[in-house]
Amino acid sequence: MEELVLYVLCFLLVYLIYVCLIVLRKKKLNKYRTSTEVRYLEGRYKIDVDRMNLKKLANTMALANAFIIANVVTIIGFIDHLILKLCVGFVVLIPMILIVYHLLGKHYQKKYGKKDRT
Repeated sequence: MEELVLYVLCFLLVYLIYVCLIVLRKKKLNKYRTSTEVRYLEGRYKIDVDRMNLKKLANTMALANAFIIANVVTIIGFIDHLILKLCVGFVVLIPMILIVYHLLGKHYQKKYGKKDRT
């Protein structure tokens, strides 16, 4: 039960911080178009971000990042040794980022199509 509470609290905390700092602030939202996450989706999946609603994209990415972080924190919560926590956290974090961003990239490819090469 404690793990579930930790998961929910971590998810909500990360999501709310992300929403408050990025999604709700117009200046930061405009800079979000050049963020690493968005550039990764554009480069890897050839998604035309200019056709997308940037606020929806930022909100989706906030949910994805909160999901990733909450899962990693919950997984390393089961480990007692500090060095092992760091190693397992790193080993789990990288594949989770790649898997979740891959799913988002494929979703947006289907929804908005690939970027034209003109």
